Amino acid sequence: MMAVEPKGGTTADKKPFPKTALPPGGGYILKPPDETGRWEVSTYRWDPNQVIVNQGDSVTLEIIGINGAEHPAAIEGYDQKFTVKRGEVTRVVFRATKAGVFRIVCAAHNPAMVGELIVLARS
Repeated sequence: MMAVEPKGGTTADKKPFPKTALPPGGGYILKPPDETGRWEVSTYRWDPNQVIVNQGDSVTLEIIGINGAEHPAAIEGYDQKFTVKRGEVTRVVFRATKAGVFRIVCAAHNPAMVGELIVLARS
C-alpha cells in the first residue's frame, strides 16, 4: 500500500475557483488562486484502498509513505494502530481472526483517507 496525495491545479481564467467548500477535515485541501490566478486541489488516500484476505490468514501490510509527513492510522475492529511516515515503510502484522469489512482510517486526513480491510469468512 501507499499513502499518496493526488493533486490537480489550473488557473482561474481556464476554470473558475469553486464556490462550494470541500468536506471538512484534513483529507481535502483547496488552495485559493495565487497572484498568477493558479489554484490547486488535493486529497490524501491509501492506494490500493482495499485489501482482501481470508479469515485466519496471517497478514503483513507494507505501507510506504509517499506524500504527507505522517499518517496516524488504525484498522477499526482490529487492535491495530500505526503511523506511516514519508520515505519509510511501515509494517503492520496481524492475524485476520474476524470476518467482515473494517475501515483503515488516517486520523489526520479523514474523511478522505479511508480504505477497507475485507476479511472473507472461512467457509
